[in-house]
Amino acid sequence: MKTLTVSKRLHIISVTGVVFSIALSAFSLIAVSLAHQGTRDLARMNKALQKIIDAGTAREAVRENLLTLLSGDLTEDEPVRRENIKNTLEETLRHVTVAAQVPYARPETRDGFARLTPALEDFAGKTRETMALAATHLSKARANYDVFLDSHQRLQSLMRPLAPLIEAELVDVERGVFARGRGLRALTYTFCFVSLVGLLALSAWAGRRVTRDLTRAMRVVQQLSTVVLPQKLEVARHNAKETMSHSNGVSAAAEQASRSNQLVAAGVQELATSVEDVAHNAHEAARVATEAVRIAEATTRTVTRLGESSGDIGQIIQVIDRIAEQTNLLALNATIEAARAGEAGKGFGVVAGEVKDLAKETAKATEEIRHKVETIQGDTTSAVKAIEAIGDIIKKINTYQGNIAGAMEEQSAITKEIGVSAAETARSSSQIAQSITGVAQMARNTFAQTEDTQVTQKEIQDHIDQLQRFIG
Repeated sequence: MKTLTVSKRLHIISVTGVVFSIALSAFSLIAVSLAHQGTRDLARMNKALQKIIDAGTAREAVRENLLTLLSGDLTEDEPVRRENIKNTLEETLRHVTVAAQVPYARPETRDGFARLTPALEDFAGKTRETMALAATHLSKARANYDVFLDSHQRLQSLMRPLAPLIEAELVDVERGVFARGRGLRALTYTFCFVSLVGLLALSAWAGRRVTRDLTRAMRVVQQLSTVVLPQKLEVARHNAKETMSHSNGVSAAAEQASRSNQLVAAGVQELATSVEDVAHNAHEAARVATEAVRIAEATTRTVTRLGESSGDIGQIIQVIDRIAEQTNLLALNATIEAARAGEAGKGFGVVAGEVKDLAKETAKATEEIRHKVETIQGDTTSAVKAIEAIGDIIKKINTYQGNIAGAMEEQSAITKEIGVSAAETARSSSQIAQSITGVAQMARNTFAQTEDTQVTQKEIQDHIDQLQRFIG
């Protein structure tokens, strides 16, 4: 219970009062319900008593009307008399039935109604039997009247003690109602007294707790006001002075850092521009290298075709060489034939000699051409290999240029990001400088507030004195 606050204690008192009120209302409702039940029981008993009395009156009316009917003096009013007998008989039966339906507490009352039921049925049967005989044989009906009278007397003897029994039941119900009323009234008074005492005790307990807690809080606040608060104020004043001093220095450093970051951002921006230029040049170099590769490949194809043409020339030279050999053989044959012809074949021999010399010159020239063609073919093969090697080198250069261009693009993107980050850093440094300036201003305000708190301390002490006088 020591941890309960004042609001919780007051809440407990309120809830307890509400619970007591609800319980009192419940007792009141129970009392009203029981009183209403007792009233209904009394009304039923009074009604049953009245019904028994009315049943006795109707029974006597049945006897009197039946006796008048059997006397034979009312010939003109006989139907009316019969109708009266029928109606009074039905009233007797109805009154007894209503009275018998009431739940009686005493067993003798219940036994009396149990014995009354067959006697009532016998009385009704004898009445109807006598009325039926009176309509046809009046003498027989008069003779049967004694039987009816016995049934009437038996019913009368059973109905006579029921009225006192019902009256006794009525008295019992009245006593029960009064007893329940007294018990509920005493219980209600007791509950009200207990509730009042409980609420007073709970209120007194809560008041003592609240007073004790307020006294303890007053001592704590007084200690804070006289001991702790002055020490804290002195420490806060000292910290505020140091904070102002450090904040001024940090503010200057932050401003210098902001200027440096701005210079760095400008340098990074220039670097980004340079990197973009280098990347552009690298792209151009890659494009030129690609063009060189294309030209080298075209040159390779041309030189290759030249080598193929040289091969074709070599084949033609072989044909010419074979022709020169055949011509030489023909010249040799012509010389032999000229020698055989003698003087007549001298001219032909001279021509054959010229042809032979020409064939030798042709063979010699053909041999020189063959050597030249072979030399051209060898040089062409070397040129093709050299051009292919140059093409491979240019391809590698193109690949390297592409890699360099990609790297320069990445470097350009990174440089741009660095530029953005540097600009953000410059802005952040500027904001930090502004924040530190605000901190310095807050430190100055704190120092001023510590001066004002000394004045507030005196006011707190005055309020403590007033609270102490209020508690007493």
